Amino acid sequence: MADRQIEVVCEAGGSRPPALVTWWKGSKRLAHTAEEITKNENITVSTVQFTPTVDDNGKILSCRADHSVLPDSALEDSWILDIYFLLGWIDINVNSFITTNTHSNPFSLNQVMRQDSGKYRCVAANAEGEGDSEDIQLKVLYAPVCRADQRTIYGVAKREPIKVPCDVDADPPQVTFRWSFNNSFEVIAVKNFVTSKTRSIATYAPRTKYGYGELYCWARNKIGEQSEPCVFAVIPAGPPQPVRNCLVGNQSTDGLIAKCEAGEDGGLEQTFFLEIYESESGQLQSNWTSAKAPVFEVSGLPIATSFVLVLYAANAKGRSNYVTLTGASAKSPFKDEFTLGALQFGLKPVIYILISVIGSLVIAATVIMIISKVKSIHHNKGCRHNSLSSQGGPKSGGTGDEANAENARRCVQNGNISGAQSKSSIHLLN
Repeated sequence: MADRQIEVVCEAGGSRPPALVTWWKGSKRLAHTAEEITKNENITVSTVQFTPTVDDNGKILSCRADHSVLPDSALEDSWILDIYFLLGWIDINVNSFITTNTHSNPFSLNQVMRQDSGKYRCVAANAEGEGDSEDIQLKVLYAPVCRADQRTIYGVAKREPIKVPCDVDADPPQVTFRWSFNNSFEVIAVKNFVTSKTRSIATYAPRTKYGYGELYCWARNKIGEQSEPCVFAVIPAGPPQPVRNCLVGNQSTDGLIAKCEAGEDGGLEQTFFLEIYESESGQLQSNWTSAKAPVFEVSGLPIATSFVLVLYAANAKGRSNYVTLTGASAKSPFKDEFTLGALQFGLKPVIYILISVIGSLVIAATVIMIISKVKSIHHNKGCRHNSLSSQGGPKSGGTGDEANAENARRCVQNGNISGAQSKSSIHLLN
């Protein structure tokens, strides 16, 4: 194990006088050795103590026994050092890398970044099973860098002091700061600032028109100074710029979405506004406010109505110019179906009723005519039969003639007059 003292023993025997034992690490002779010589067996026992480091991994540790009289009689035994070590911390730079080696299975991290910090574990398997190592904590040390998502533009009036915070990420976090101001004509050191851990706050006030420019903030730790400063623009405070690249979408029966990109804020925090007017009447329908971004999800609008959308931004110094859009709420699908049905069937029921009435009357008249015709035919047959009977002369005296005469009169009254009936009438008159 790296950075832990170890003790190695080497024995040499069979030499008279006793052998001289020395220890070597690579080509470097080691000190801090102790020897013990036994009298009976003429054996020399040598012990060395040393503390290996990560750099000793793979080097050769040798024990050499030399005879004090006989030349070229040295004997040597050696071991390859296999040093185990925990990853502690490494400095980060452009060409940094770290390599670990466990029994010819290396693990290498090239160009280590601060995001590589964390716990690592080695897992190995063979025919006997699987095993893993303890967690190895890798901590990457790096020079300060600007923290993301900081406010970078500050609007301020002349002689108005502002406080500009500068936040950095660093490991180790013990940092120092320096500030400067650049207006393209000169660079001036800023001395009025305070520091707390990884944050520094500078106080600055532009006194002339040349007092507007950029504030630079640098931080340094034991790894080094940040390569790029944090930059903060100091501009004259004013109203914000108009919103841009606006779109209107997702238009439903009672709502829509208006989305834009924010313009420059004029160096101050800005708020976004949306006013919705009905196109025909010009009446204000609703208004909306957003403190984060010019994105509005509008609801509660009248159905199937056209609108004019007015968007603008405002800060403590005033408001931006207006941006005007048009939009409309969608028609109700149920209303469309009802309207379509009315168009299709609004006039036709009257026609259908008239046709039905006329058809019924025609059918009724036809039925009546058929019934009347059938009755008329049946009655004519009766009259014709009576006429033929009267032509044959009286067979049973006056009674039959009187019946035939009565039947004839009924036929005449009903309008059933024919040649046969006329003959019957003549016969009766005689």
